[in-house]
Amino acid sequence: MSDAPSPAVIEFRRLYAADRELYTVLVRELARNPSESLIVMGLWLWFEREGIPEVIGRISSFCPKLINRLAEESVLCLDVVRNPNPGGPTKPVPIPVLCAFLETKLYPLFLCSYYGRMAAFHEVHKLVSNIYIPAMSDIMERARRGELIGPGRALSLSRLNVDFGPAEDIVDVLDREMDRYERMIYVLFPANVEPAITEVEVRQFLTMWFGLCVDTVHVHEAGPAELPVYARICLRSTGYLKVMLDRTNSNRVLIDGKTVWLLRSLPRDNRIPMPCGCLASECSITAPCPHRRNL
Repeated sequence: MSDAPSPAVIEFRRLYAADRELYTVLVRELARNPSESLIVMGLWLWFEREGIPEVIGRISSFCPKLINRLAEESVLCLDVVRNPNPGGPTKPVPIPVLCAFLETKLYPLFLCSYYGRMAAFHEVHKLVSNIYIPAMSDIMERARRGELIGPGRALSLSRLNVDFGPAEDIVDVLDREMDRYERMIYVLFPANVEPAITEVEVRQFLTMWFGLCVDTVHVHEAGPAELPVYARICLRSTGYLKVMLDRTNSNRVLIDGKTVWLLRSLPRDNRIPMPCGCLASECSITAPCPHRRNL
């Protein structure tokens, strides 16, 4: 019997490619507990569902130090959420960076309300069960078997490199990373189109059409037998966003003959590129794509 994932699972994992890459950072680069990290990401996704925009996308673009700090404070937050005491926490929970990142005070939102905490608890676990376990199960199993830890790299040592020094202001780091995110766009690749578009091709295309606009390029790290889903581009200035994107914050372009999408943020629904380059909501088996005859 083959262990290859079904087409539905492959498409589901593609939809949550950024979430999968962030989860990999948590369990590999930061050597965090795989099960705990899944619930932490469930909390982040719940914040997003509650109306705080781009939580996963923004955290994915942050440096490992800041991701680790947000994860640590999220664990403290989850401890309060799981607290069965109706009176709530007896002393303030130190989550200043998480509150600054979310630009909201979590205490009035749900930490001080017993019913708010219970609602958050059930919603977070529902998101983990319905979305993140199906999307991350392969990565979680590899992490539990120790396959994501490089040779000679001890778990205890990997966490020592992500602490903030006494002279390093965490608020300055958050501001700097948020400034970088404001200058970011995504290049969303079409599904099942080989050979995969490379970092060099993305950089050359953007430079040829828009000048020396690129600061950094990060191509999604795909898993075994998978193709990259996107590239994350940090531009030199936010001014390039108006040139590259239209009023819908998107733009369809050709890179080496392959149709890709330039997007301000990754879609959180079924609007993912088909092999023809159209978005999934624009063409399907029941509504044939006008480009299909050219494939």
